[in-house]
Amino acid sequence: MACVFGCRNWMIAVLTAERQKLQTESDAIVYPILSLAPEITTEIFLRCRGSETYSRPYTSKGPLLLAQICHQWRQIAIHTPELWRCPQFNAISSSVDLFKLWLDRSGNLPLTISLQSWDTAQASSMIEASTIHSHHWQDVNFSLPLTLYPTLGLVNASFPMLRKITLNIIQRGGDQIVTDGVIVIRNAPLLRNAHLGTLWGVKVDIPWSQLTSLTLRETVNVADCLTLLRGCTDLVKLVVSIFGQTPPHKDSLVLPALESFHCNLMAALILEPLTLPRLQRLGITESVQPQHAVVLKNFIRRSSCPLYALSISGYNIAPETLTACLIAVSDSVSDLDVHDLPPAQLLAALEPMEILPHLKILRIHFKRGRLSETDYRDLIDVVHMRLSPPPPRGCLEGFALYSDMGPTGLLNPYYMPTVSAMARFRAFAAAGLKIKLTIAGRQATHSTHVALDSSSELYMCLAAPW
Repeated sequence: MACVFGCRNWMIAVLTAERQKLQTESDAIVYPILSLAPEITTEIFLRCRGSETYSRPYTSKGPLLLAQICHQWRQIAIHTPELWRCPQFNAISSSVDLFKLWLDRSGNLPLTISLQSWDTAQASSMIEASTIHSHHWQDVNFSLPLTLYPTLGLVNASFPMLRKITLNIIQRGGDQIVTDGVIVIRNAPLLRNAHLGTLWGVKVDIPWSQLTSLTLRETVNVADCLTLLRGCTDLVKLVVSIFGQTPPHKDSLVLPALESFHCNLMAALILEPLTLPRLQRLGITESVQPQHAVVLKNFIRRSSCPLYALSISGYNIAPETLTACLIAVSDSVSDLDVHDLPPAQLLAALEPMEILPHLKILRIHFKRGRLSETDYRDLIDVVHMRLSPPPPRGCLEGFALYSDMGPTGLLNPYYMPTVSAMARFRAFAAAGLKIKLTIAGRQATHSTHVALDSSSELYMCLAAPW
């Protein structure tokens, strides 16, 4: 027995000595990256966060990943509040203690918070933790059951830094729909942006007159929307996706500062009383019907606006309806962005030079279809005609094509541009056209193939989201 214990102690001593030797060798290694000043390392961390708005509590990314590399990096990450100021947590799968730690590490910086949960019990502790820091809220996104909103203490609280708020009410199957609730926010002097999602009829009372940007997603019907907009006199950007065909107020409504407006024409009645004298960007979605072209034409004529950008999305637009809509805005539009229209139908509408004669930027997105060789040939013809139109018409300056073959689509050579088509596109680029061709599909994993890109910077600039 003594021999066994002696052997074990000897092995422990050998292993301990070996570990100490390896530790000494490791400590002697000089890693150039660790010789940087902490301020430089901090700046590198901040510049490597990527394009994501939020940081999630995953060990594979964000500040938690940086904190695993070494002791020095861990200390720098922990003491860099900027890395912790934008948490996104799901109350069901995330730790309350970790959420509190995240908020504490953000220091006194303005907070961008996203909190989602349909479980009242799980989310209540996180809500309590977030309200402690409510004076630092800058951009908050809550998707919660209605019963949790009173616990946020929004009515009497002060939000001196709050600039944007996003509200959604999560309703589980079997839950009773509450339609007489009210969410109130009063003391938010810097609030300028509100995004109201599915609210199930619940009213929202916020300082509407301060807002410069408002998004309504199936929140109200047409009549209620118009009533609400009468208090939003400073709006610059408006996105509405409303329901119902409730007859609107007959009184006209002028929004003197509005420059960007995106709406679903399923509720086209909202356009009838509106006058938008400063409108520059217009987006229309949903099922566009023949009567909508008339409404659109009257709206444009009444507003006398400097409209230059038009976005159209829809699957079932009749060719004559599409043509009528384009004619309604032909005089001023130079930037056209179209989504999910049948290729042949769209190209036929763009062929006459009398339609959008001043077109300079054309973006086409096909997300549920594949372009055939004939489609590419017709597309090239349209681009060619728009590149060298007879005066006084404008000349096409930028063109972008995004074709997505869908989740089961393959990057099939049959649906890719032919060699001759690519030669024509390259000739357009050589002639000065800013052009980008992107085909997305699925091989072993989802992939995107950029066939041609003569100016990605211009494309990204002009393809700003609505």
